[in-house]
Amino acid sequence: MDAARKPGRFEWFFYIIFVPMLFAVLLSGVILQFLGFNIISKTTTVLRHSPVVKDMLPAESQSQSLQSSLQTKEQQNADLSAQLQKAKADQQTTQASLSALSAQNDSLQSQLNQLQQQLTQKQSDAAAVAAQVKVLTQMDAGKAAAVIGALSDAEAGKFLSAMKSDQEAAILQQMDPARAAQLLTGSSH
Repeated sequence: MDAARKPGRFEWFFYIIFVPMLFAVLLSGVILQFLGFNIISKTTTVLRHSPVVKDMLPAESQSQSLQSSLQTKEQQNADLSAQLQKAKADQQTTQASLSALSAQNDSLQSQLNQLQQQLTQKQSDAAAVAAQVKVLTQMDAGKAAAVIGALSDAEAGKFLSAMKSDQEAAILQQMDPARAAQLLTGSSH
């Protein structure tokens, strides 16, 4: 059983020397970075001067152009974000205006429906009055005067104002003069 085998030189070097040293270097770099030292740029500058690593790293001008390109893209991203926020605000404003206009439209539609109902009612009332006036004008003036005399002032005035002047005069001539005068002051003629 090989449970207690001795580590080789490479294993001993890797676990005892290399791993702790790598950990210490990385920890030192992180601490210095937090303290405000720009470790990454200093490290890349040193590595650019070493003969083997400088071929693996991109050229400094290429790095600067990439950095410039990155800044441009970040600026474009910020501009697009601002435009998006403005568009969202405009959309909310438009939505609020649309809601207000929709409510106003509903109110106006309701008023229109009420006015149409009133118009229909007035037209049917006018048609009924016209039919009744036609009957009254076809009657004898004395009998029509008796019928109109029995009506209220408002109803009598409505019927008399719908008649032609000569028909109205013939009916008023047959009525009591006091009542005829009372109806004439309320009549539109």
